[in-house]
Amino acid sequence: MAVNEQESLEFNSDLALARLKPLLYDIGEKVLAMRESGDLSIRTKKDFANIVTRADTLSEKLIVDHIKQFYPSHSIRGEEGTNVKSSYQYEWIVDPIDGTTNFANGMDFFGISVGMYNCGRGEFGMMYFPALGKLAYAIKGQGAFINDKQVAIAITDKTLKESLLATDLIRGTDDVFSKLRANSRNVLVGGSFTAESLWLIEGKIDAYIHTGATPYDLAAARIIVEEAGGVSSGIKNDGINLNDEQIPIILAKSQGLVRELRDIVNVRS
Repeated sequence: MAVNEQESLEFNSDLALARLKPLLYDIGEKVLAMRESGDLSIRTKKDFANIVTRADTLSEKLIVDHIKQFYPSHSIRGEEGTNVKSSYQYEWIVDPIDGTTNFANGMDFFGISVGMYNCGRGEFGMMYFPALGKLAYAIKGQGAFINDKQVAIAITDKTLKESLLATDLIRGTDDVFSKLRANSRNVLVGGSFTAESLWLIEGKIDAYIHTGATPYDLAAARIIVEEAGGVSSGIKNDGINLNDEQIPIILAKSQGLVRELRDIVNVRS
């Protein structure tokens, strides 16, 4: 049996993270250089609000090539079209640039996201923010880290009315913003699931709610938030199905905040 095939069967999360770190640093340099050059070749996908750049495409190719090299037996899903299926239990979920609109407009709030799942259970996640110089990652059961320093979300008994929130809304759920704003200190909109998750991991916000995230958005962030001591949950119930195209999700500092958010969001206007 080839070495890489053997590694595919006997997966080592620590080794995978060690290999992935330098790759994401390199990709970060490349996509920032592309943006600086002004040649992003921006095009739309499903509609005018959903764009992709040549930086997204390059990032996904480099990450997917890396996974295929070391883990040829694993499944891979990528936001820009990668769909490698396998009978083995391991699956990688890749968002080559989360927050592409932010990235293309020269903002710093975007991230590269890679999550790895074993039979649907999160094994590890990594998010790199090239313009911020921050690398967040976690291995299941080993805690969460930012730039190799362990981080933990402070335990809180804050109520929703005492909390600073962040949100992103899909079309048809605009009423959620007014509900959140009426019941919290304030609501931020960052335009990047990974970047807003980073705010939560760093303790800058108390909860983040997205009414229709993609699996690519949340695959890594969910693992890191949970390993930092936070909570992830669906909006209608606890379930989060990574096979759904749109996933209503809450990330929060406490289960109490999850309950309060569910109560107000699920009430019909």
